[in-house]
Amino acid sequence: MSEKKSIANSVSQALSGHPIVDPVYVGYSGGLDSTVLLSAVVKAAKKSLHTVIALHFNHHLHADSNLWQQHCVVQTEYLGIQLVCQQADNPPSGNIEQWARKQRYAFFGEMLESGGLLLLGHHLEDQAETILLKILQGRELSGMPQRRLIRQGALLRPLLGVPKTTLVEYAQSQQLSSLDDPSNLDLDIDRNFIRHELMPRLRDRWGNINKRLHNLWQQLQHQESLILRLVGEHISTQAIDLAWLQQFAAGEQETIVRLWLEQRGEFSVPNARLREFVRQLSAPEDKQPSLQLQNATLYRHKSKIISVRSYEPLDKKYLLRLPGCLQLPHGELVAHKISLESPPDQKKSSTNYLMCADAELEVLFSRGSDTLSIARRGISKSVTKVLAEAGIPFWQRADYPLLYHNERLLCVPNLAARVPDSDKVSTWEVSWIPHAE
Repeated sequence: MSEKKSIANSVSQALSGHPIVDPVYVGYSGGLDSTVLLSAVVKAAKKSLHTVIALHFNHHLHADSNLWQQHCVVQTEYLGIQLVCQQADNPPSGNIEQWARKQRYAFFGEMLESGGLLLLGHHLEDQAETILLKILQGRELSGMPQRRLIRQGALLRPLLGVPKTTLVEYAQSQQLSSLDDPSNLDLDIDRNFIRHELMPRLRDRWGNINKRLHNLWQQLQHQESLILRLVGEHISTQAIDLAWLQQFAAGEQETIVRLWLEQRGEFSVPNARLREFVRQLSAPEDKQPSLQLQNATLYRHKSKIISVRSYEPLDKKYLLRLPGCLQLPHGELVAHKISLESPPDQKKSSTNYLMCADAELEVLFSRGSDTLSIARRGISKSVTKVLAEAGIPFWQRADYPLLYHNERLLCVPNLAARVPDSDKVSTWEVSWIPHAE
């Protein structure tokens, strides 16, 4: 089979497997791999009638980054498809490669928030390098998944079993224009060291090492599929029952939790950290074991392991105008004026009724020691006690929104509100609507 047919078939199979998914996004850096993929997808989409949109993430890590973005603009205009570009934040010190990947996949996740299919141009050599990199870093024995979920959409790597040489031949036969990133030659980057120093020696010794490692990965996939068939019903939800999990040996628990995380799009959990988390699951109830992941955090809560999706860091303070609503990274505050025949009885129950003058309220967080009088006889409770009595999970308490006016706590939305000092005030219904975890 010619290189053109090999790539065309791989892409056509990917699109035919998702006939009603639209649009189809293609990660497009301008490099050879993504250029070949984009060309093949555009050709295949003419038959499948999919809408193709290219995604370019500008990391701003090279002096020519903006020129590379402009190259992508020109190429997509030539192909007659839409290009969506995103700019990176300022890169931090430390692991730049990990930061860049996290930023890039966050962009992909945003684009797939409402569904769709994302295709990436990783090939056989990329897979072999990934497997070796994880082994040498002491992580799990695994490669890049051919398919996984991202938000409401799916990510697919249709060229994962195709050799790099096939992509090069395709690009030459189609006279495609692509970019070369000089950072790919930087041997201080682990993946580049494996690609340029280690892999050539392994090929000289054992021949087609890329295919051998790919076959090993496929065997592991078959084993994981068998495990999923046996335990899948227990790890198909947001939580794992702890009593069920702990009937297995510690190493088996790690495997099950890792497979559960992979079902949720988490593929880069270090072995040591996962092992320690599993060990802490047997700790006394007053302990709070947790495991920070790329896109979520694991907690033990009410005899279950749950995964809580991460959100953007909160500002120290927000302003809520009455009436009005306020969108926060982890939920929404809504306040509107209401008319009551009689004041709400705050002795009997918690309330989301706030009685105060028309004002602009401050929204603050993490003030657990502050108190408010929630009964007409002057009984006061701290925020910590209000949240605990309401059963708010411990990881939500530090970020639970609190409403203040003139540095005075007025309301814990949905739960409690301060008794007003005067009857000459308006009554507001304030609701806190957290995003689904």
